[in-house]
Amino acid sequence: MRRAALVLSLLCSAGARAATNDLQLWRLGSPDNITVCTICTGADNVPVPGDASAQFRFARLTATLALAFAPAFEDQAQTTGQAGFEMGGGVQVAFPKLAPQEWPSEGTLGAGSPPQALFLPTVALRKGLGGSVELGAAVTWLTGSQMLGVGGQIRWAPIEGLYGRPGFMIRRAHQIAVSIFLEETGELGITNRQYGILLVLKQQPGIDQISVAKLLGLDRSTTGMVLAKLEESGLVERCVGARDRRRRSLQLTRAGEKMLERLIEPARRAQARVLSAFTPPERAQFLALLDKFIRKFSESTRVPLEAHRASMRIAAGAKR
Repeated sequence: MRRAALVLSLLCSAGARAATNDLQLWRLGSPDNITVCTICTGADNVPVPGDASAQFRFARLTATLALAFAPAFEDQAQTTGQAGFEMGGGVQVAFPKLAPQEWPSEGTLGAGSPPQALFLPTVALRKGLGGSVELGAAVTWLTGSQMLGVGGQIRWAPIEGLYGRPGFMIRRAHQIAVSIFLEETGELGITNRQYGILLVLKQQPGIDQISVAKLLGLDRSTTGMVLAKLEESGLVERCVGARDRRRRSLQLTRAGEKMLERLIEPARRAQARVLSAFTPPERAQFLALLDKFIRKFSESTRVPLEAHRASMRIAAGAKR
């Protein structure tokens, strides 16, 4: 289970003054034979036969009210695992489909038409306690009446708390992006890291393995394994440096250039699919926020991006 919760609801009604929508349940009748009286001295007792449909009317009425007063807690917790506090308000609207005799209120006297809509303003409070626990309370009242619904909830949701953490969401987004890329390029057998290296070598032929790792933010061992696979596939070749024979430069083979051309359209489709979750303004904002996040923390990682270092040096020089 993703979450466990304990919910308590209580429906209250005051009787000091009857309002338009306050219920007079005696108007529903009784399924049993009863005796009624006014002064109740024994001389004014009047037998009233039972009405078999009274229980059905009561069931219809209570079911309608129960659904109308249902506590508004079933949306995903926003404070779970964050030790936060949330307060909100709203209005629930219920559309009862009841016969006149099924809505025995002060306003209808059990004979007039029931209301077409019931309006129930609600105030909800939720408090995260840290870890995976959240407390909630909601107060709902029916307009035109003195009926009040009070609901409470204790939510224990360790998984929901995990799902809302930035690190988990970023890792999951990366998994989705890689999966989409592999779906689009599946028949070509190229991973997203291999595609990145092919692009770098296309734009900067002759660079060495260390430079490739810095430009893509990869550690040296990972870069070495990916390059070995590309060499084995005949897509990349190493050459002895013209000035430094100890240096091994990298470049695309003819097969590597053809593979890169074949990857252009699948890569474009993959990128379009990833961004299809957003509207055009959201896409620009999403990419800008990702870039801002990367620039903020790139230098503090084990493998900072050399491209960002270069852009920061250019920006610093421009300010001078």
